Amino acid sequence: MFLNLGCRRQHDFATANDLLEGLLDWYSKTAAESGRMRSKSRLFPQAQRRRSDSALESGSVSIIIPVWRESAASLEIVRAAAEWPEVREIIISAAEDHGSFGEAAEAAGACWISSSAPNRGRQLNLGARLAHGEWLLFQHADTELTRAHVQALAALTCRAEIVGGAFYRHFDARHPHCRWMEPIERWHNRTFGALYGDQSLFVRREHFAALGGFADIPLMEDVEFSRRLRRSGPLALLDPPIASSPRKHLAQGAWKTTVQNAALILLYKLGVPPARLHAWYYGPRETASIPSPNLIEAHEE
Repeated sequence: MFLNLGCRRQHDFATANDLLEGLLDWYSKTAAESGRMRSKSRLFPQAQRRRSDSALESGSVSIIIPVWRESAASLEIVRAAAEWPEVREIIISAAEDHGSFGEAAEAAGACWISSSAPNRGRQLNLGARLAHGEWLLFQHADTELTRAHVQALAALTCRAEIVGGAFYRHFDARHPHCRWMEPIERWHNRTFGALYGDQSLFVRREHFAALGGFADIPLMEDVEFSRRLRRSGPLALLDPPIASSPRKHLAQGAWKTTVQNAALILLYKLGVPPARLHAWYYGPRETASIPSPNLIEAHEE
């Protein structure tokens, strides 16, 4: 019988695990030919998990990028991520004219959907509707994304208890005197702190649908969603830590930008409407799409 395993001499198997893998291969071929294929996981669950992990991780991540005023940065992500086998699709949800940017995004390998006005919560929801991957990875255009990040997320696929999470934040050269706080921030993220969009939030697609998606608001959609996500099940905080573009920090000053962001969060928690915060943050030249109050109330319940 052992001659049918695809190995002609028993010493070809260096270890007992190799022999087990050979048995699995022989069983698969024999059962398939006879029309009596059974589940290999029931016979050899540990070996089958080793074999299935790579299959589950492959193509398990849908990357969703909300775009407004950052088309060049989003194209860089698309061109890189399109080559990674863990990525099933890349979806750009843009609040700007299709034009040449849309054509360039599609040529680079991304799907495209547009919104009539900038509203990040709505844009993310529109993108999620097109996704088919196990994981939805909501990626800001100005936040770094490497294959190591996507691999870390794909590796969570077999951990069925994990419903979502984010990446740890990297304290870079913008705040050289704050790097000692990084362990504190990591603990804060793991326990009770809000998870922000520039940490590349992720969630299982079916769980995202069960939560009702993001609130239909133009700003602070990440703060609102992470609160509901944290209450809904176990989360994972992943390495490698992630960093955002320092462009705004360098242009306006690191501490000024940090204080501005903290003020926005405080005002949101005090009840200032997200549309007003959006206008203050980005300037009055562009008007955010204002959602129905009923949609916000539904998510707040």
